[in-house]
Amino acid sequence: MLFPSTMIGKKDGGFVLVTAILLLAVMVLVGTAVLTQTSIESKITGNLRSDRTAFFNAEAGVQYTLEKLKQDFGAGVLLPSGSSIALSYAAPAGFSCTLPTTLTALGSNRYRFQVSGNSPDGSTAAIEVELTTAAKSAFQQGLFGDLLVDLKSSSGVYSFDSRVTPHPNPADYPGASTNKADVGSNGEVRVYMDTYIDGSVMLGDNGAGTEAVLTST
Repeated sequence: MLFPSTMIGKKDGGFVLVTAILLLAVMVLVGTAVLTQTSIESKITGNLRSDRTAFFNAEAGVQYTLEKLKQDFGAGVLLPSGSSIALSYAAPAGFSCTLPTTLTALGSNRYRFQVSGNSPDGSTAAIEVELTTAAKSAFQQGLFGDLLVDLKSSSGVYSFDSRVTPHPNPADYPGASTNKADVGSNGEVRVYMDTYIDGSVMLGDNGAGTEAVLTST
């Protein structure tokens, strides 16, 4: 008796082919999904890196601007005026950022400026800063009155180096003075006829934007 072995082989072969095609299709779908996911994650990572670079450049610009403002206010190059102040700072080497051209006045010695940073991929980031300026006391040592220094007629203000002995005889002034008898106030320095100051008169500010004055009578 003969069995249809040839027919059985053909049926098994068709089943194997269909199974292989299905498995191949599943593998293609899985591979495509993996590639798509990888591509998306790569783009997200790239965007985050680009945004972070732009932010770091902006932050560097802010720190640079603050340091320049501190120097210029301290040296008297810039003075708190209650109005907007024009700036002309250039970005530090190696950082891609746009520094402010104006210190915008907000009132009460408060100001605002903005710095933007860039990345090579075209991302941008902006940081806005508000600050308050305040004049320092006229100086750290010497004759100082926060509200008033009132020097009477024919008075003298002299200085000497206390580390050197013997100290000068008062009768030797003003010749023995060291030219460092600075006088200052955050309110007013008032002098009269024949007042002698062997140093500088330094005028501060009352902390609310009103500058001290020198009055001579």
